[in-house]
Order: sequence, then structure tokens, then C-alpha cells
Amino acid sequence: EECLLDPEVQVRNPGYSKSDYEKLFAKVLGARNTIWLGKGIAGAGADLAALVDIVAAVAALMRATPELLEIDLNPVVVHGAGRGARALDALVVIAP
Repeated sequence: EECLLDPEVQVRNPGYSKSDYEKLFAKVLGARNTIWLGKGIAGAGADLAALVDIVAAVAALMRATPELLEIDLNPVVVHGAGRGARALDALVVIAP
């Protein structure tokens, strides 16, 4: 299920594959080849494959751990192509 809250905010079911996430980012990037991530910008030079890896890993963790209700990574820094990406902070909500 998809919920578009804002053109720059996407909420997705964690059942997507890496290929699905790549398509999501391609759709958000569109013709302008730039995506606003918070107050930063990722574009053609950004390591979007590393961002996809992070999103896919969080989704896999959510699927494997039913007591996880929410994981919020903010901010996520996406470095230049081939240089990776990393979450600088995370909020994890676990069921009581």
C-alpha cells in the first residue's frame, strides 16, 4: 500500500524488493534527476544504490521482526557515486 503525504515523502509497505525501491527512486527523481532528501539534494552523482541498500535492509528487518512498529532514519547522508550512504540518527519503535 502506498501513501503519498507530500511529493517528497513516501510511505511504503516493507514488502518491496530492491528493484521496487529502485523504481520508486527513479519515479521520484523523474526527468529532473534530482531528489530532495530533507534539506539536501541527491542527483546524478549520488550513490542512490547505497540508499536503496539501506531502505531494503530496513524493510527486511521490519519483515523479520514483527515487534518493530516503526523505524525512522533521519537524516540519511547519501555520498557521491560509489561512496555509500549512512543514517546519522534513527528512531526505533518497538511494540510493548
